[in-house]
Amino acid sequence: MKTLKRLFLGVMAVTMLTACSKEKRINKQLEGTWTMTEVVTITNNGSPSTDNTETTTIFNKDGTGTGSSSGSGSNPFPTNDFTWSNTADKLTVIDPQKPETLIFDILENSKKQMKLNRKYIDDTGDTIDQTITMNK
Repeated sequence: MKTLKRLFLGVMAVTMLTACSKEKRINKQLEGTWTMTEVVTITNNGSPSTDNTETTTIFNKDGTGTGSSSGSGSNPFPTNDFTWSNTADKLTVIDPQKPETLIFDILENSKKQMKLNRKYIDDTGDTIDQTITMNK
C-alpha cells in the first residue's frame, strides 16, 4: 500500500512540474509582436467566414499588451492597452476599458506560430466560435 501511495505521489509531482513548465514556456513564447494571419468565425454552427487579417498585437513580458486596429481586417484582441496571463492551455486577456475578459483555448503553440480558439455568446445572442492563427 505504501508503494502505491508513493507511486501516486510521484506521478502527481511529475504532472505538476510538467504543467508548470508548459505554462512558463507558453508565457515566454507569447512575449513579443504577433501578426494575426487568419481569423475563422463560425456563427450559430453555420458556415465559417475567414478574415485574412494582418493586424498586430504586442504581448509584453510584464503581462501587459497593446492591440492594433491597423491592417486589413479585424483584431480579436482589444485595440488598446490590456493585461494578459496564461496557464498551460488558456490565454486570458482583460480589456480594462470595457471591462471585458477574453478567454482563449491554446490549440497550438510554437515560437513562431500560435492557434487560439474562443467560444462565446455575443451581444445579439449569437453563439460565436472563433479560431485565430497568429505568427511572430
